[in-house]
Amino acid sequence: MVVAFLALLGVLSSNAQVSGTPSTEQAEAFERDGSYLIKRYESGTSMFRIGEDIQIIWGPGNNKFQDAKYVVRICSKEKLLPSLPSATVNVIEFTDFLTSNGGYKKSDVLFIRSENCENGKKGDLFPTELWVVKTESNLPSHVEYYRFDQLTILSLGFDPVSCAKTSYKESTAKLIRKMARDPKGYGAIVEYYLEKPAMVLHRNTRRAVRIMAEHGITAPRLRVSTQAWHDGDSGCINKEPSQPRIFFMTVKNRVR
Repeated sequence: MVVAFLALLGVLSSNAQVSGTPSTEQAEAFERDGSYLIKRYESGTSMFRIGEDIQIIWGPGNNKFQDAKYVVRICSKEKLLPSLPSATVNVIEFTDFLTSNGGYKKSDVLFIRSENCENGKKGDLFPTELWVVKTESNLPSHVEYYRFDQLTILSLGFDPVSCAKTSYKESTAKLIRKMARDPKGYGAIVEYYLEKPAMVLHRNTRRAVRIMAEHGITAPRLRVSTQAWHDGDSGCINKEPSQPRIFFMTVKNRVR
C-alpha cells in the first residue's frame, strides 16, 4: 500500500509541473475563491483512495495549485487535538506523506476544526474534509486551527500496520509520563479491529483507561474510541488486534 501510494505521488507530482495547458474547472474555482474542497469523507478512507482523489489538482492544467496550502478540516464539537486520531482520514499518515515525499513544508499543512459541518450522525469517527487554500486568510469556516509545524503527534507502542507484539502497559506508562510533563497535552486510545473487536482488546483498553484514571487523566484530556481498520494493509492479517493504539498530542508553539 505504501509503495503504491508513493508511486502515485511521484507520478502526480511530475504531472503538476506541466505548464502551458488550459486551466481546469477546479483551478479556475481555486483562483476565483482562494480555496477548493478536494473531498469530504464521511467514513474511514484508505490512503490509496485519498491519493486517487487528490490527483484532480495535480494533473495538467492545474499548475495554479502548486503553491497551495493543504487543509485538513475535522468536523467535531470536541477539541481539535484529541479529535485527530478519530478523523475519517488518517491525518498523521497523510501529512507525513505530504511533507516527507510530496515536498511540502510542515507550515504548509493546516489542521482546522469546525462545529457546523457535522452530518448529524453519531459515531466514533469525525467527518473530515481535505481542502487547498492560497493563504491562511482563505481558510474555510473554523473555530480552531494549527499548522502542522506547531504540533507534536506521536503514536506510542502498538501499530496495526506492523502488528508487532507490544504491551499496552508500557504504552500507557509512556503516555502518563508525557502528559504529566505537559499539562496541555492530550491522549487517545483507539481500539482498531479488522472484522469484530476481540474481547481481549476491550479488556486491555479498559485496563489502560483505569490506569490513566488512577493518575488523574480522564476526559476531556483522554479520548477512547473503537474503529474499524481502514488504512490499507495490516500486519495482523488473520488475527484481531489484542492491543489498543495509543497516541499523544500537544502544541509545541504558539496556540491559535
